[in-house]
Amino acid sequence: MKTQPPAGWRPDPLRRYEHRYWEGTEWSGHVSTSGVTAWDPVAPGSRISFDQLTHGQNMNPLLAIKFGFKQCFKIRGRTTRAHYWYWYFFVQMMTCFLLIAMINVLVAMAGDPYWSLEAEDRAFGLMSTAILCFNLATPFGAGVRRLHDSGHSGWWLGVPIANVALLFMRSDPTFNFYGEPLVQPKVKGFSDGIPINVES
Repeated sequence: MKTQPPAGWRPDPLRRYEHRYWEGTEWSGHVSTSGVTAWDPVAPGSRISFDQLTHGQNMNPLLAIKFGFKQCFKIRGRTTRAHYWYWYFFVQMMTCFLLIAMINVLVAMAGDPYWSLEAEDRAFGLMSTAILCFNLATPFGAGVRRLHDSGHSGWWLGVPIANVALLFMRSDPTFNFYGEPLVQPKVKGFSDGIPINVES
């Protein structure tokens, strides 16, 4: 059975107010903006997904790898900073293992008189190209979604230096052009049970 996130105040997925209360199974009509509460019922029958926020809150290396493979070439939506860097370092580790395996294969071929020098060069070219494509292609989708999560276009991924800086930026705590927030903002204080002074 699917586990639902605990009840609590979350960024309003409908973008009408700053916060809306999640009751543990569905969104309520209790909303808040700058500590001022109001009532704004969700339309009957509407179903707002909480999956992205749940994954963002509970991200860990194993979950990042799982979603990394599942969403490898997906460029729509958002990805948290933790998810991206967990997945990126996993890809780099896999690249190192593949390089070691390639070197071992080439050494074995060099010691076998059956393989000609031309065949060894061809094998090196094919394997090195495959490893390079793996290293560049697998983090691409996650990189685009990471930029979306910080509120920037995925095109920035092709801009040297700027792309690295943007990949380290904090998540946008609000519903932006690319989807709903993945991480709940940190609450610094409360006023009558309502979160105030929220920072990302």
